[in-house]
Amino acid sequence: MAVSHIEFYSEKLEMKTRVNVILPEHFDKDGQVLLLLHGLGDDENAWLEQTRIVSYASESNITIIMPRVDRSYYTTSVGGPKYFEYVSQEILQRCQEWFNIPNNEEQIFIAGISMGGFGALKVGLTNPKKFKQIFVMSAMPDILTNWRNNSERDE
Repeated sequence: MAVSHIEFYSEKLEMKTRVNVILPEHFDKDGQVLLLLHGLGDDENAWLEQTRIVSYASESNITIIMPRVDRSYYTTSVGGPKYFEYVSQEILQRCQEWFNIPNNEEQIFIAGISMGGFGALKVGLTNPKKFKQIFVMSAMPDILTNWRNNSERDE
């Protein structure tokens, strides 16, 4: 198993950013991918520093991608960085290219805690065919109001 700390220029954010990736020792085509999102007061290192995720990952065939999104709420703000597009489009694609990990929605999951839970719901529900499952911890989004205000999502 390997832990990669990557700093790169994001096309969507139009600036340098960082991502941590945990790679299994012997990844095979049946392996899974988890996009794991941090909370408001944390960054891409939180899961590595505050949990036993490396130990858990070492016992499985899973790639874990932990992007940095600052205090963005995984949202694109007017005139600001495109964090939603970065997380929903760019980071998975980049990691798939860099590490040759699966691009099959049956193998890709998204999860997050607090602000990251909101981000996981937002990204996962906006792109339902991209993720097999969404796992949310301690998020408090107002999904019903958002759903009513965005009827194009009914389909």
